[in-house]
Amino acid sequence: MSISRRIFIKVGTLAAVAAGMSLKPGLTVLGQNLPGKLSPGSTDPLANYTQATFTQYVGSIFTLSSRVRIELTLTKVVDSLPRKVLRTGGRESFELHFRGGAAALPQDTYVMEHPALGTFMMFLVPSGTDDNGAQGYIAVINRLSFAAKPLTPGIPRKSERNRAPVKNEVKPEEDPGKTEPLKPSIRGSVELEGAAEIQS
Repeated sequence: MSISRRIFIKVGTLAAVAAGMSLKPGLTVLGQNLPGKLSPGSTDPLANYTQATFTQYVGSIFTLSSRVRIELTLTKVVDSLPRKVLRTGGRESFELHFRGGAAALPQDTYVMEHPALGTFMMFLVPSGTDDNGAQGYIAVINRLSFAAKPLTPGIPRKSERNRAPVKNEVKPEEDPGKTEPLKPSIRGSVELEGAAEIQS
């Protein structure tokens, strides 16, 4: 008995959908009813918090909510933006180091609560235990500059404007019909036939 492609795709799709759905009504389906999750329609306040915001709360307690509640202490805030990069327009990059709890949770997005900062979602990665057995977690926050403009097609970047021409590069003022045919070189680049004659 042969099975047609259409039947195979229908049955396979139904099996994948059935495998993805939970048969127990109390379980979370596709992460939509996590305990402590932000209410629908609310915005995540983490987008408004800067490095300076977290620096003033070093040493304070944050409560991580998942299937269990764990109290974490913010131990330090580390600036990770290179010194050569301008910090204009809201651009920043920093790490938040937390410590607390004995059980290591997997890296995931967790609901964090703080008395002054409120409730927000944060992606945490476990970083190992200290001498006392307390688990560490790190959150990395990177923000691009609000003033950054996308590149406009056809306008070269600053780095391309003043670069030296590449050997055998066809210049825009040359007639493309007069160029020699291209042949591959030993190194995989392309050279012009009769390049010695052209360079005169």
